[in-house]
Amino acid sequence: MIISETVGVNFTNCYLIGKKNSNAIVIDPGDEIDKIMEMVNEHNVKVGKIVNTHGHFDHISANQELKEKTDAEIYIHEKDSEALTDPSKNLSTHLGQQNIVKLNKADNIVNEGDIIEVEDYKFEIFHTPGHSPGSICLYDANKKILISGDTIFSMGVGRTDFPNCSQKELINSIENKILTLPEDVKVYPGHGQTTRVGEFKVKVWERL
Repeated sequence: MIISETVGVNFTNCYLIGKKNSNAIVIDPGDEIDKIMEMVNEHNVKVGKIVNTHGHFDHISANQELKEKTDAEIYIHEKDSEALTDPSKNLSTHLGQQNIVKLNKADNIVNEGDIIEVEDYKFEIFHTPGHSPGSICLYDANKKILISGDTIFSMGVGRTDFPNCSQKELINSIENKILTLPEDVKVYPGHGQTTRVGEFKVKVWERL
């Protein structure tokens, strides 16, 4: 099962992936812990891992609360790990003093090629820098599923006008890691609707 809930001011897609009445992982708990826990409890799952596709505040803000409620371990790419503890790197400084996001360090660092498994899902980590230095996508080749974070969306690509972003790196990540996948791979992005790699290629990439 892949269940999603939209959370926070930026309508971030928080994903619960696993098997009902069994084990699951949560990807990008961006805010609204009550909503996330409702999803967890409704499907009666044990959450073992919390994976951040990158370190921006709208994808990490509920990390700590979710960890406290589930005992799950937090995973992020090495190049975005400092964003958990540094409000200037997770961009929450833009929200004003009342909304600063400063969290504990991750329990685990993920890198290119690492595998994250839960139930019958087996995700390979793709390091896809551009939107942030440590952006990742998670790819399950058997199920033809890509969790794309803010690298690509059904209607566009990740922004590169923030500090530490790179348009050149983003283009490189998309061309070498995503457009090489089969066209029928289903894409679950960090915001907005799902799409497929072939659809993204025609509707977004060729127009850009």
